[in-house]
Amino acid sequence: METNKTFIKQFTHDMKSPLATIRVVTDELKRQMTTNEDQKECMMLLGLSVEQLNTLVDKMLKKMNGYEEKTSYFDIHEVLDTVVKEFNCGFQARAVVFKKIYDHIPLICFGASFRLTQALRNIIKNSLEAMDHSGVITMSTMRDGDCVSISITDTGKGMSEETKKLIFTDGFTRGKKNGHGIGMTIVKDVVDELHGFLDLESAPGKGTTFTLKIPLVAGSETASLLNPIYN
Repeated sequence: METNKTFIKQFTHDMKSPLATIRVVTDELKRQMTTNEDQKECMMLLGLSVEQLNTLVDKMLKKMNGYEEKTSYFDIHEVLDTVVKEFNCGFQARAVVFKKIYDHIPLICFGASFRLTQALRNIIKNSLEAMDHSGVITMSTMRDGDCVSISITDTGKGMSEETKKLIFTDGFTRGKKNGHGIGMTIVKDVVDELHGFLDLESAPGKGTTFTLKIPLVAGSETASLLNPIYN
C-alpha cells in the first residue's frame, strides 16, 4: 500500500512539468492565432483541459500530503455557468442546446466547489453520450426548503430499470469502448460529501433527469455571502 502511495505521489509530481510546457505552448499559439475561429476554439478547449488537469494534479498532491480539501461559499449558478462554458468550447457539444431555467435569487452553498464542478461535468458528459452529442440539455435550479435542487435533463435515449439500479455502482459501464465506470460513482461521492441527496428519473426513449439536492447556507436569498473562492 505504501509503495502505491509513493508511486502516485511521484507520478502526479512528474506530471507538473509537461503540463506547464503544454500551457506555455498553448498560450503562445493562442496569441499567434488571429483569424481562424475553429483553431482558436480548439486552443481554448485545450487550455481549459490543461487547467483542469493541473488542478487535479495539485489536489492529488495535496491529498497525498495530508492537506484538507479547501472549502468556501459558492454560487450554484456560477458553477453551472462555468461547466456549460467549458462544454460550449468543445466540438462534442456543437449540436447541443443548453437551456437554463434558474431560480431568480442567488443560491449559495458551502463546500468544495471544485468537487461539485467535477460531478456536474460527469453528468453532462453522460448526457452528451446518451444523446449522441445532439439534442437539448436543460438545467434548472430552485430553492427547496433548506436545500437547492439542481436538475439536469437530457433528450437522450434513457435508461432501463436495470441500468438505473447499477449506474452508481463502481466499475459499471455500458456501451463505452474506453469507459471505466467511475463517472457516476464520483457524482454520488460528491453529493455525499456535500451532505446532499441524489435522484435519477429515466425511461427508455424518454431521456434522463439527474436531480441533486444540496444544503443552502442560511440567508442565501441575499447576495451578501457572494464572495466565492473557487478551488
